[in-house]
Amino acid sequence: MRRKAFTLIELLVVIAIIAILAAILFPVFAKAREAARATTCKSNMKQILTGCMMYSQDYDEKLLVSWGGSGYTVGGNDVQWMGLILPYTKNTGIYRCPSWGGGNEPNPGNPQFTSYGNNHMTFGWGLGSARAMAEVAAPADTIYYAERPERSWAVFMANPDNEAVTKVAGYTDCQDCIRGYNQAPNGSGPCCNATTVGPIHSGQCTIGFVDGHVKAVRPSQVTGPFLNTALQGGPTDVWDLR
Repeated sequence: MRRKAFTLIELLVVIAIIAILAAILFPVFAKAREAARATTCKSNMKQILTGCMMYSQDYDEKLLVSWGGSGYTVGGNDVQWMGLILPYTKNTGIYRCPSWGGGNEPNPGNPQFTSYGNNHMTFGWGLGSARAMAEVAAPADTIYYAERPERSWAVFMANPDNEAVTKVAGYTDCQDCIRGYNQAPNGSGPCCNATTVGPIHSGQCTIGFVDGHVKAVRPSQVTGPFLNTALQGGPTDVWDLR
């Protein structure tokens, strides 16, 4: 007895069902992958903050600055904050969020590229301007590090939560810091663009605070002082020593 074959209509129905299921499930899988990346990103930030705390314990409770300062170089390159805590982290992989592009670190002995930035307008541009831990009035509410996507100041100020304009691949000058509101905007040069908190992970940004805890928040939750000068230096200003 011959087996009955699928008709063309039945085959098309099966294909249509598979296509519908794929359209439903693929976004779910994408969200799951991004959630995994966000978890890794938080782990990276926690390890960075732990390295910072170990560094501070060894250097008279001085907070980590964005770079070593003018003239402090290794192998012809400036020493960024990543190099300053490398003896504690012993891993350059934690300096990049998995949601970012870019190649491998070209200088593992003195790292030059990172997707996280130091709040250098508050904590110093060089070792000579480092602040003491005791100067931070509210360490649990003061931004130390954050992810650093790049876009124009005009776009950032219009809507810090705009995911469509976030550039996460590639690096410009000042690759070690995040921009504070006192740099917005700076006219020309490397600080001309808003390289600061942005919606990397499903609308949220990974932020590390001075007390060592890590939190994922929507950028608009921490950018009030950028948009309203009356908030700068006030009790809700997470960018300032207060």
